[in-house]
Amino acid sequence: MKSIPDKAELGCGEKKPEGRYGVDQLDTCEADKIIDLDSQDWDLPENHFTFVRAKDLFEHLDNPVNFLENLHEILCPEGIAEIHAPHLASRNWTDPTHKRLVGIRTIQYYFTDCGKHSYYTETDFEVLNRRITFPKRKINAWAYILELLVNYSDSTQEIYEDSILSNIFHSENVVFRIQKPRETDSSTEARVDKTFFQSFVDWLPFFSETCENCGGSGRVDGNVDHSYTCRECGGAGFV
Repeated sequence: MKSIPDKAELGCGEKKPEGRYGVDQLDTCEADKIIDLDSQDWDLPENHFTFVRAKDLFEHLDNPVNFLENLHEILCPEGIAEIHAPHLASRNWTDPTHKRLVGIRTIQYYFTDCGKHSYYTETDFEVLNRRITFPKRKINAWAYILELLVNYSDSTQEIYEDSILSNIFHSENVVFRIQKPRETDSSTEARVDKTFFQSFVDWLPFFSETCENCGGSGRVDGNVDHSYTCRECGGAGFV
């Protein structure tokens, strides 16, 4: 069986970057796998891809939530996805197959842990970068400068999107780079999630005693139930 590369191009069409695994709904010359990307099951290996790009695809989907849930499933922990979609201030409604335009907050609101509408799905991404692009042609050389100014910070992006500027200077796409969070051990999270009091106790040098588990000097007493935790091995016990 031919091994599957760790980088994939979703909606590859007839143009696929070298070294990537091509996936498309149509049987094109570049597609390695034919998949309905609106389907529930993509029949791709889970936790496999380190990088996935979906360019000019998101706007064609019937169910973008299902798409991002499947994307999350095939990415390995800390894997990165790049999504290109028409920005809401663009003129991309001229394509009759486009079902939606996308705003700069779309991923942040729906697919991050603390997003405003994150209750729609349990899928969680971290937004590494977001960028609004502008049509660059010889007749509008100003687009290069405008793109730099608009993407100076998250605030300048939102000012552009929320103001009359987006009606005067039409954008083209929005590009998201998102990352699947690293899986963490629940016991590790429990040790890290300390109260302010315990964090303060950890800081005080005279609370450090020998740990009965590892023999190290990182033992910290001071819990209400007379238990201790060790900064070195993470072990716990009772005094």
